[in-house]
Amino acid sequence: MAYAIHITKKKDWVDKEPRITQEEWDTLMTNGTLEKITDPVMNAWDAKKEDVYFSFYNGDIISNPRKEEDIEKIKKVASVLHAKVQGDDGEIYE
Repeated sequence: MAYAIHITKKKDWVDKEPRITQEEWDTLMTNGTLEKITDPVMNAWDAKKEDVYFSFYNGDIISNPRKEEDIEKIKKVASVLHAKVQGDDGEIYE
């Protein structure tokens, strides 16, 4: 399993609250931040060029970056939601 990066509003991504809402997730597609692809629970940041995928789960948005530049794209999505970017081990990406 790949290392996950979480876009979260929680103090720690494993906490229960506060969650990113379904409405906020949906807004990322309607405002052009993310592009919907074929899988209904997956979305991509310009899937044709960038290949950075995001999924919405348990009140967080999760991505598995493949290269360093992907983290910058993840942080950009987080900024739209006024959320932070946190790795599986709890580290914060600023």
